[in-house]
Amino acid sequence: MRSAISLAMFVVVGALSVGLSEAQLTTTGGGAGSGNRPVDQALEKLARQFEAAFNKKDAVALALLYAEDAILMPPNRPLVTGRQAIQAFYAKEFEQGLADLKLKTIASSSSGQLGFDVGQSDVQVRPGDPSGLLLRGVGGGGAVRAQGKYVTIYKRVGPDWKIAYDIFNDDKATP
Repeated sequence: MRSAISLAMFVVVGALSVGLSEAQLTTTGGGAGSGNRPVDQALEKLARQFEAAFNKKDAVALALLYAEDAILMPPNRPLVTGRQAIQAFYAKEFEQGLADLKLKTIASSSSGQLGFDVGQSDVQVRPGDPSGLLLRGVGGGGAVRAQGKYVTIYKRVGPDWKIAYDIFNDDKATP
């Protein structure tokens, strides 16, 4: 477990420090990216596919975006390892009321066999949910919006990009 987390941190630091060539990066202004930060268009497309599958509550399609040996690191929960376990995780969370995800890419980049995506999220949650994923200390009975942040590490699997490591957490919730 420790080596998997160390590998994820090594990949992020390595990707940031390698100085990826500008030919591999596309910079967006305003839309998906934030200012002049680099946004890799192939990874941005995957983020939009993730968002679409999530919002359809399609745990199967969502899981197919992950590598077979992927690791999901949700807040307040243990690691979720492997595509099948990730599919089961999302299926349960959808049943518990997780819905309406909006992702905003801050920066993303790829080089060779690895890539990363960093951004902000906004999702509808049901407070008091027993899953442990949702915000602690948020009362009431109706749904709330939870804002947070995420880091996704991608790896090449054949010709495709797949999610290798995915970590997210929340900042705050609003009724």
